[in-house]
Amino acid sequence: MSSLPETSKRGEPNRRPCADYPLDQFFPTTESKGGSPSAGEKLALRICATCPLAVRGVCLEEALRFPAYDQHGVAGGTTASQRRSIIRGRRAAQLAEVA
Repeated sequence: MSSLPETSKRGEPNRRPCADYPLDQFFPTTESKGGSPSAGEKLALRICATCPLAVRGVCLEEALRFPAYDQHGVAGGTTASQRRSIIRGRRAAQLAEVA
């Protein structure tokens, strides 16, 4: 996450708890299909929940840079399915603005 400053505006460290876990922890072998998160996703989401909100927001926005078809794993406190929904919602809002 190169766009994340070392400290928050209040001088608190922007610690990323996910850095203490192997990367594959955030890419479980089973993925939710629009329903509730899989067991592997739930574990990764619990780790994300310990992250400061500012850090989680940066992580989420970085993950949303990828197209909907290329969303995998847990990032920014969301599953790939949830991020695909966010992307679709943003796209619909953009189209509504143009219309």
